Amino acid sequence: QTQKSKKNQGEPIHEPAIAQVEAILLRVQKSSNVEADVRSYNALVDAHAHSQSPDKLDTLDRIVQHMRSTPHLNPTSRTLNSLLHAYSLHMKDVSNPNHRSGGPMHYKKKEELARRAQRHFKQLQKQYQESSNIECLPDAITYTTMMDVWSRVGSVQATHEAEALLKELKEQADSTTTTSSGTNQRPNAYSYTVLMSSWSRCAVRDESAPRRVEELLEEMIQDPTITLGSRPFTAALLCYSKSPTLTGKAVKALNTLKRIKELAKQQSSDQLKPNLQCYHAALECCAKTNDADLRQHTVALKIAFAILQSMKLDGIEPTNVTYSKLFKAVEVLLPAGAERNKVAVAAWQQAKQAAVADVVVVKAFQKAADVQVVLAQMPELADRNGYVDYSSIPLSWRKNVVGR
Repeated sequence: QTQKSKKNQGEPIHEPAIAQVEAILLRVQKSSNVEADVRSYNALVDAHAHSQSPDKLDTLDRIVQHMRSTPHLNPTSRTLNSLLHAYSLHMKDVSNPNHRSGGPMHYKKKEELARRAQRHFKQLQKQYQESSNIECLPDAITYTTMMDVWSRVGSVQATHEAEALLKELKEQADSTTTTSSGTNQRPNAYSYTVLMSSWSRCAVRDESAPRRVEELLEEMIQDPTITLGSRPFTAALLCYSKSPTLTGKAVKALNTLKRIKELAKQQSSDQLKPNLQCYHAALECCAKTNDADLRQHTVALKIAFAILQSMKLDGIEPTNVTYSKLFKAVEVLLPAGAERNKVAVAAWQQAKQAAVADVVVVKAFQKAADVQVVLAQMPELADRNGYVDYSSIPLSWRKNVVGR
């Protein structure tokens, strides 16, 4: 029960717990009165899927292969959901530069892993076709998790693989509505979020990404079977921000926020209201405005401050990350000079008043304003040579920073 709780909280399951699961399963196998079934092996798959072992994918492949070779242990969609989730987690982990693997995985290696996961997916489909066992029918979770694996490759080709899976899931929904457990076979909001995130990861290489994301967003909104949340909109905003060719990003971000609020009001849905991540993605759009017309830069900066005000009106407290993004907008949208200094000081005073002016915010302020202007705002931190001592930032400036 303890390990189940940890898994539900997203925490990794450690090796001693896996050894306990394996020991129990071994005792069951040796018992003449009890026979291990698919559910027993699913528990083992779950344990390994959430482990931190660098070899967990190889181990999982062996377990699933053993299940396939044993008549009464054929894997189900439940088995595959855990297996594919393990692939997705592994690809997410190795994308982190601080991961123990030594650095980000090359996209070709990621593609190999995705194709390996897809073979498992295809085998389950074949198993269902041959047996008509409804428990072997890939459900919305199976399709979405396989899409997530492809999404983490980060290439245009991988995104088209994810697109094909969404299309296939929609076609399957026309003939099958529910599994024996009542799981919906139709795409859900997370299915669309995963696909939009995939387009976001390759937006710098495909100028059609923002347009396709906008189409997916509208398709999702128009589907009455889907319960909407803010996450798909956040994914769309991130895609807009990353596109090197999209113009009018700040206006698009503002219109997206307005659309979310309108939908939330229509549906009386709190979970659809913009959250902190959604607002941050909108600020990213402002900071990454790339219009040739400099007047649009002024518009984008005004929108950035309007977004900050909207956050506060919605009862969402801006964080150190919020202000660092706001300073980035000031830095890139205004030329160096008196006007930029004035706007940067105004943002600094708000961050300081909110008690989120930590080292992240101080460094962002330094990039957005002239040196003498910055030093004038924090003389207690500067030595006689004008260098800022970040370790001396008063607690009163940063006491509301989470995890300080």
